[in-house]
Amino acid sequence: MKNRIRCRNQFKSLAILTLICAVGIGIAGCHDRVHGTMERIDTFTDKLSRELNLNDDQKIKLDAIKAEIRKTRSLLADQRSKRFNELLIQVRSDQMDSKWIKQQVEAHTETVLLYSDRFIGLIVEFHKSLRPEQKEALASLMRRHKEKMKTE
Repeated sequence: MKNRIRCRNQFKSLAILTLICAVGIGIAGCHDRVHGTMERIDTFTDKLSRELNLNDDQKIKLDAIKAEIRKTRSLLADQRSKRFNELLIQVRSDQMDSKWIKQQVEAHTETVLLYSDRFIGLIVEFHKSLRPEQKEALASLMRRHKEKMKTE
C-alpha cells in the first residue's frame, strides 16, 4: 500500500514538473515573437530607429511611413478579407479556377501600384534625411536580412 502511494506521489510530482517545464519552454520560446503585421512593423521600425541611431526629425519621418502603412492596411482590410474568403472557396472546390487566380494577381498588382505613390514619397524623404553612416548601416541591415532569409 505504501509503495502505491509513493508511486502515485512520484508520478504526480513528475507530471507537475513536466508541465512546469513545458510551460517554461513555451514562454521562453515565444516571449519575443511578434505575430501581427502591425506588431512586426512596430518591431521593425523600433529596431531601425535604434540601429541607425535616428534623430527626432528622422523618427518623425519614419513614423509617417508607419502611419501611412496603418492607414492603407485599414482602408484595404475589407478587401483583404473578401479576397481571403473567396480563396477559401477556391481551395475547397474540386478544381481551382486559374482565370480567377490570375484576376486576383492582377487586382493585387493594381492595388499595390495605386497605393505605392503614397509610400515612395515618404521613403524618399526619409532616405534624404539619413547621414552617410546611417545609409551604410541601413545597407548592412538589409544584407543581414537577406542572409537570414536565404533558403537552401
